[in-house]
This record gives sequence, structure tokens and C-alpha cells, in this order.
Amino acid sequence: DYLEKDYPVLIYNRGGSNVSRAGDINIHTPYQLSRMGFIVLATQYRGWGEESGKDEFGGEDVQDVTALVDLAEKFTFTNGKTYMFGWSRGATMTYIVLSRDDRITAAIAGAGPTDLLKAYDEGEDLLKTTLIELIGGTPEQLPDEYKKRSAVFWPDKINTPLFIAHGTEDLNVQVHHSADLYDKMKALGKDVELQLYEGE
Repeated sequence: DYLEKDYPVLIYNRGGSNVSRAGDINIHTPYQLSRMGFIVLATQYRGWGEESGKDEFGGEDVQDVTALVDLAEKFTFTNGKTYMFGWSRGATMTYIVLSRDDRITAAIAGAGPTDLLKAYDEGEDLLKTTLIELIGGTPEQLPDEYKKRSAVFWPDKINTPLFIAHGTEDLNVQVHHSADLYDKMKALGKDVELQLYEGE
């Protein structure tokens, strides 16, 4: 009934990377989100197909997300509100977009690395290999590139109302990533909430 009712747009940023092929969009997620009353847009990010460009884990591939914001603005059948939801790497993409674009009404970021310098040191070999391949080197070689993708270094640039969620037993992204960003944003008086899920 989207031609009769005006729904908000929700941009969904998936997790994972194209290196491991573990990050493809599970079609059930956008479907479930749409059933909650959203027009859902999602990108696979560049690098998925042979000729779709290079996945850079928060580099030029961020444009794949902002292109969806541009698309949402052209729709004539929405209520004019655009939200964003990202989990894991998708949360990282969400943070980067929010730091550059004020068109998002509000956002949810779950279990995302907010300091890739620390995430690299904390991660398993697969994460390290993935970051080296996608970013182009190690944190020692390219510290500025890692910081560009790490929200703890620029919390002042995020002005969108933000809800951060994280499970305390997350084995892939340690919970301090969400807590560290929350603390920095809260100290700056930002509109931010943090929900930790104990034992999850």
C-alpha cells in the first residue's frame, strides 16, 4: 500500500566484507524491516561483482550508501524521513555516513568497530588479512586510513540522533568499541544512547 500511505525510508547497511563472501545481504533482513513499516534500501557495496569496483571497508564504497540517500530523496511516495541501520561493518559504514551527511533522521548502529587500529590488534588473522587487503596496508603503514574509518577519532562530526547496541560477549567486535564511542559522544553533548545486552 505504499502508493496510498507514506512510509519512511530505512537504509540497511550490511556487515561483513566481500573478501570472505560472508557479507552478502540476507534477503530476509530487508524483508523483515519492510514488514515493520519501512521502504528498505540496501547496497551490497562495490566489489561484490567482477566489475563493481573495489570494496574499501569505508573508503570510496561509502558512496554506495550515500547514493541510496540521494535515491530516497527522489521518492515522491515517502513521508520524507530517512533512517539508517547498520550492524558490524554496517555500523562502521553508518558512522562514516553520519559524519558526512546530515540528511539521516536517526540511526541505529550495532556492534561496529569504532577504532580499527584496536580492532586490527584484537582481531583474528582473517580480520587482519581482510583489513590489509581492503584498506591497502597495516595500521602501521596507513594509520590515517584506519583513523578515517574509526568513529572514536571524530565523534564531533556525528550530529544525527544515534542508538548504539552491542552484546557484551561479542567475539568479533569487542564491546568497548561501542562504549568508547558512546562515552566520547556523550561528553560532547550528542544525542546518543547505548544499550548493552549482557551475555549476548
